[in-house]
Amino acid sequence: WLWTLADGAVGSTGTIDSGSVNSQVIVVSYTSNAAAAAGDSIRVRFTSGCGLGAVKATKLTNTALSAPAAPASVTITLVSDKCGERVYRYAAPVFPAATTTVGAATGYLWSLPFGNVGSTGTLDSADLTSRVIRIKYSSNAAAATGDSIKVMYTSACGNSPWKAQKLSNVATTILAAPTTLTGTTSICSIVGTSTAATYTCSAVTNAVSYVWSIPAGAVIDSGSNGLKIKVRFITAGAADSIFVQALGSTGCYGAKKVLKLITTGCVTPTYTRVENQPSINTPIDPMTVSVYPNPTTSNYHLFVKSNNKSTVNARIFDAQGRLVKTFKFNSIETISFGNDLKAGVYFVELREGKELKTIRVVKY
Repeated sequence: WLWTLADGAVGSTGTIDSGSVNSQVIVVSYTSNAAAAAGDSIRVRFTSGCGLGAVKATKLTNTALSAPAAPASVTITLVSDKCGERVYRYAAPVFPAATTTVGAATGYLWSLPFGNVGSTGTLDSADLTSRVIRIKYSSNAAAATGDSIKVMYTSACGNSPWKAQKLSNVATTILAAPTTLTGTTSICSIVGTSTAATYTCSAVTNAVSYVWSIPAGAVIDSGSNGLKIKVRFITAGAADSIFVQALGSTGCYGAKKVLKLITTGCVTPTYTRVENQPSINTPIDPMTVSVYPNPTTSNYHLFVKSNNKSTVNARIFDAQGRLVKTFKFNSIETISFGNDLKAGVYFVELREGKELKTIRVVKY
């Protein structure tokens, strides 16, 4: 046998994939997707000791394949919503089947969202060629007309048109600060006594509870997550304040309302001696606390350093003020906790003698 490779628009792009020009059967690979024209033919003849036989020509039957149509839809699922930081999952359809006129889809290509919300999005998992991707948004604005995500199929016959899907982000209402926060501001007369001062804030629409913060030298005598608390002041500091913020049902905090306390004349600093300068005293924090990593998805590491170097009593409250866990440990000792906590916001109250501090932690 003697084959002559095809010529013409399609034929000229063919190369022998298996066999040879003298084989009975050959396989030819074509790189052109053009439709076969009149001159696109392949030829074969017999060879013999008496010469070559007549040529048998057969027209190629290649039909041009078009690129796939655009994906039919994009499925959008909200994965998490953490106070203005949201994660959405986007899924494209599986590949459509190839046909005699449409080439097979072989991949995906996403375009990151654009528009008011979309411009704040970053990939959270996968990549722009995956069928399913997750995007984290830092904007709490509602999606506008131009806020869309796009995906297309890729194929050897070209890419499909884009499928654009409008983002479904809806703005979360951010709670306002309480309008008023009232209570005793001049606290010198009650510092170091058993007398408690009452502090009251106004209600905030859509709040489910309230989170209070008090100075390091004070303790909450009663109340915890409502509109009113009573506070005893063991010591006083120059920058002491009381502040409160509303907590919504989604676990998001509102703006703070701050009440500055007047402590002029009754500040009770703690001192330490400066090395090589025995006549100079420098104020220090009687209790320092370090919690890391925060936020976390597993354990927190907790370290407390204080002057007393005694037992620290810890209590963990959830965002609604419910007691979740208690434990004790020694200061200047690093401990781990929190692996058993569910995702959410918590407050770690640490008390050592007269010292009290509260640390806000987040679990993902």
